[in-house]
Amino acid sequence: MRRSTFWSRLDVRAYRWLVVAWMALIFMMSGQPSVPAPAVFVGQDKFMHFLTYGILGFFAFRALGPWGGKGGWRPLAWVTVFCAFYGLTDEFHQSFVAGRDANMGDLLADAFGGFIGAFLVARRQPKVIDE
Repeated sequence: MRRSTFWSRLDVRAYRWLVVAWMALIFMMSGQPSVPAPAVFVGQDKFMHFLTYGILGFFAFRALGPWGGKGGWRPLAWVTVFCAFYGLTDEFHQSFVAGRDANMGDLLADAFGGFIGAFLVARRQPKVIDE
């Protein structure tokens, strides 16, 4: 018997609100001239994009509810496209913020992070990846 976790007990509607709230946080942070974070290693910016959009991918896949658990790669692809599109709009938004710029590397990190976040959820549901 599998022990339920906090994340598995959340309702689909709660995940949908988390998606909206996380997107609002991303928008707010990308509107800042600089994000207050100490430089720890080279490529930290890409890692932060990957991590941020990985969380968005996690929330978005869970927000699909029963449709996400029906099987196949389609839900995983939709979440990846969703995260990549939001990453594109985020990069466009950043192009208008002083001290920030649009970057293709950031967009790739956004899309890949969204994919990995969704994949980690999908992998816990064997029928999703069995196709």
